[in-house]
Amino acid sequence: MRRAKFTSIVIAVIALAWVVGGSAALAGNMVINGSFENSTPANGKAELETFNPNGTVLTPGAVIPNWTLDINASAKAFLVTGNNDSQSTGYLQVGVSPSGNFDGSNYLMVDSGPKYSTALYQTFDGFVKGQAYDVTFYQASSQQINTHGATTDQWQVGLGDDLALSKLNYQTSDLMNNPSAGSTPWTQQHLVFTADTTGSEVLSFYAVGLSVAAGGNPNSQPPIAYLDGVTMNPVPEPSTVALTALGIIWVGAVHIRRRLKAAMV
Repeated sequence: MRRAKFTSIVIAVIALAWVVGGSAALAGNMVINGSFENSTPANGKAELETFNPNGTVLTPGAVIPNWTLDINASAKAFLVTGNNDSQSTGYLQVGVSPSGNFDGSNYLMVDSGPKYSTALYQTFDGFVKGQAYDVTFYQASSQQINTHGATTDQWQVGLGDDLALSKLNYQTSDLMNNPSAGSTPWTQQHLVFTADTTGSEVLSFYAVGLSVAAGGNPNSQPPIAYLDGVTMNPVPEPSTVALTALGIIWVGAVHIRRRLKAAMV
């Protein structure tokens, strides 16, 4: 009898370990360098690309490993390290930095006006068609120093089998209403996507901002969007979560029953 009980407990523990282990593997973060900590330069703020007047790249600028920027001659995007977004680089020196917490010490800031914005993206393998994926990130916004007029900012986040598709099939983050000469605090965002293919997919972020006072023209009052702490995790199936919970309850009940019987002897 005791051997049968012991065998049942061992089977329960093995089953529970398999379920929990499988669930933990499923829930692993897929994004590499999502907080932009593995980046150069070492400190300060640096433009990601610099162009000469004819539109060709003049200097490579800052480097963010594992990420690619769909950047053009008008785009303005900066890697900020050490929360130093107010440092003057001749462009996008902000008046008021966003309050609140972000992830680590580095983050990205982009002029989110239609003329100057850029898409940031990363390609992943191992997607399963029909599987849901939870994308989280931190966002904030501010405005260039000595400029005025309310602005709005948000991120268009897409998942597709190429950059064009991910930019066309997207979800949007919460709209940030930035007061004139002010900022909006860091907040964490959650978006859930369902993979439409098995294999490779592209996760993209595209900053979208408008100058409210200028009727949609951001040239005179640049909206500035911030991004940090990007993660993407497969969402466990409800049956997996339920089975994990049942296994925990089962093992706990067996343990409690054994202790009660031992106390009664």
